[in-house]
Amino acid sequence: MSDELTMGDDRIDFQGPLCGSGGPRVIDQKAGLVRFGNPSDDRPLSDFRAVAVVYSERTVRRTSNRSHAFDPSQNFTQKMVHSLVLVPRQLPPRTAALLDALEGSAPLPPGFSVIVEAHALAEASVLVGIVRPLAARNAAKAIARLAGWPVLELYGEFPVWRPRDRLDLTLQEWRGSIPSIPVPGAVPSGLQVRRDGDTLLLSFAPARPALPPAYLLIAGVVTAMGSIGLVFVDGNAALAVGAIAGVLILAGWTAIRPHGRATHSLNVGPERIQWEGGEGPIEIATQSVEMLRVADSFLVIVTHNDELRCTFPDPSFAEHARWAVLEHVI
Repeated sequence: MSDELTMGDDRIDFQGPLCGSGGPRVIDQKAGLVRFGNPSDDRPLSDFRAVAVVYSERTVRRTSNRSHAFDPSQNFTQKMVHSLVLVPRQLPPRTAALLDALEGSAPLPPGFSVIVEAHALAEASVLVGIVRPLAARNAAKAIARLAGWPVLELYGEFPVWRPRDRLDLTLQEWRGSIPSIPVPGAVPSGLQVRRDGDTLLLSFAPARPALPPAYLLIAGVVTAMGSIGLVFVDGNAALAVGAIAGVLILAGWTAIRPHGRATHSLNVGPERIQWEGGEGPIEIATQSVEMLRVADSFLVIVTHNDELRCTFPDPSFAEHARWAVLEHVI
């Protein structure tokens, strides 16, 4: 939190990635203002309805060190990012209707899309900053507690509206209010899924590391040299080269050979969730889980103020695990 916010008794000062050139600088609860760099741009807290974390496409600076002095536009690109925004009360009708539905726990409109609505809300809101999702969530909750706003999360599987007095709302507390969860499809080959009483167990064998092409090329060349040497060169030299080739092949086989029957696993019980990813087990309380999301081959289990990242060998594993865990927990 210290990298994004400075907390006071009655104010929050934005810093680092949250301190943009034209965005808000301070949430001043005592004065009842959102303060900007230019005092004439300051706005009362009552102008805003919520603070939100959204995942949408924005123009961001390229990470390359190369600068295009003759065409500055080349220094920027469009990218999907997580951003923190302040949601004004004056919104386009469609976006205002969505917030009304979420606040009232009403059904979502037909054809609802988190990505589409996140983009619309981002366009209508005041950008605070672009930061990693965990930092954005923690900052949003801190701002909401001070300003008395609810928090809206528009990323992940479905939108989450967190009332100002229930900012740490968990998945289990959402039971009955969450949109229908898709039934997990066929289990991907290589992923084992089973239930042991009230515990869901997912496991898979870690992938064998692939040898780099250069290693295989060297081993092949040395083996060929040994074979040629047996015919055209001194036999002792050929045997020495052959011995080197044998050592290379043995070392390669040892590198890719699976070690025992060890597996990586995710165990979801009524009290604890345990992830075993090869570096010792990590546990979190099931009752603290607020959200699940998938990023490439990662299943990210979001708790009150932390994340557990479970690394799967394939995105299909992570997707299946997400829906299986949601169905089990909810």
